[in-house]
Amino acid sequence: MIREEYSPNTEEEMSNIPTLLLILAMIILYGVGIYAIISVIMQNPLAIAAVIQFLGALWSVIAANSKLVAIIVFSLLSVTIILMILILKLIAKIGREVTVFFFFSGPIVLLFIGIVTIFLRIY
Repeated sequence: MIREEYSPNTEEEMSNIPTLLLILAMIILYGVGIYAIISVIMQNPLAIAAVIQFLGALWSVIAANSKLVAIIVFSLLSVTIILMILILKLIAKIGREVTVFFFFSGPIVLLFIGIVTIFLRIY
């Protein structure tokens, strides 16, 4: 097996094409999204009123239950930070297995949710 090591003297010219394609794709996707939002707003002026009314109702519910909302937000942030630290420690010890697990767990969970949804819709 040939092993190549990195040396600072080796000058490899990296292509900027993937980066430029990514930037172009992001600009196109953001443009399409903004166009879609503006077209919905222009075609449905009642949609704006419905969204504003919904946000007002949501704000009144949040204001009425501010302690509960604060506890939920604080709990979610705490759990996220604790899990982030745990995952980083696991990656430091057994990086390959953790990475493979998280790489495949997302699609598997989404497939499971899809199967359950189809099953519930049929019966």
